[in-house]
Amino acid sequence: TTDAPLTKVVYFDDKAEQPKNKLEEDKLMLVALYLRKYPTATVTISGYADKVSDGEKKSEELSKNRAVNVAN
Repeated sequence: TTDAPLTKVVYFDDKAEQPKNKLEEDKLMLVALYLRKYPTATVTISGYADKVSDGEKKSEELSKNRAVNVAN
């Protein structure tokens, strides 16, 4: 493996669970290519969402769904 970290931030529209646009999806493709090149690399995925008008529980759910969608 490599010790060089690969960090990608993927942006989403408000209340959206899928990446904002093709540019954001392309970032995920770069990570996929990296993982093919370095199959033993460790990946950390986290989700974040600003507080949405539907409440804190919805914000947490949206964050989780974003992370799951990115992981898949």
